[in-house]
Amino acid sequence: MQGYIEVVSARILDLISGNAEIDRIAAGFAFSEGPVWKDGYLLFNDIPNSRTVRLRELPEGTEITTFRAPSDKANGMTLDHDGRLIVCEGDSRSVTVVSDDGQATTLFDRYQGKRFNSPNDLAIKSNGEIYFTDPIYGLPPGEEKELEINGVFAADRHGTITLVTDELEGPNGIAFSPDERTLYVVDSAERNVVALDLDDDRKVRGQQGGDRYQPARHRDSRWDESRSTRRLVLSWTRRRLDRRSVRGAVGSCRHSGVAGQPARGVGKIGA
Repeated sequence: MQGYIEVVSARILDLISGNAEIDRIAAGFAFSEGPVWKDGYLLFNDIPNSRTVRLRELPEGTEITTFRAPSDKANGMTLDHDGRLIVCEGDSRSVTVVSDDGQATTLFDRYQGKRFNSPNDLAIKSNGEIYFTDPIYGLPPGEEKELEINGVFAADRHGTITLVTDELEGPNGIAFSPDERTLYVVDSAERNVVALDLDDDRKVRGQQGGDRYQPARHRDSRWDESRSTRRLVLSWTRRRLDRRSVRGAVGSCRHSGVAGQPARGVGKIGA
């Protein structure tokens, strides 16, 4: 396998070597997404098979088991500040909290009385607010779109939903800058990354559409975040600082580029 990582901020080199190799540690999934570490194991979603997979690396080898099935076509996942698993689900069209035994409880599924399209990915601020994207392309077959927009939303700790922006055609991956002043959102329809400056009311400052950056081959960009360091591996500082190749394939659970195709496996990057 051959792929590359496009470095747009040299800070990635604080976390991994420029010569790091990427190892595939599991394969055979239809479409892998949503990686998150929890209690010493990796969880990710095999979306078409509506399955959340649990992966552990043991001395005798890699162990793969089912954490939750069906998963309601779960997609992006993260942990809140209480260590709870927060999940975007396509089939239920909601954001849920999933317990350790795989039981899901709906946190929110509507905006102004209308059901979301298909919550895709999410990021949680240090104050506990949940930001998530809601494109249309995960809408269950046969169901109607109720919202007129494809939005980026924010939910406070009381569950109050705020529309952050409706200017993106295909909002997808989402992440904050380390200082949380900038919200990065992938617009898969336009194949670029948008930087949104937010005010204290979770509204976009200035230009609603935000500044855009066009990566070479990325369509989805869930920047891989280490829970222990809370630092973004790949962050954009509004101008390209560097670009280099790393041997191996970009083996995240996201739409990582292997010859321009979505990843079907799970990988790790050496330090």
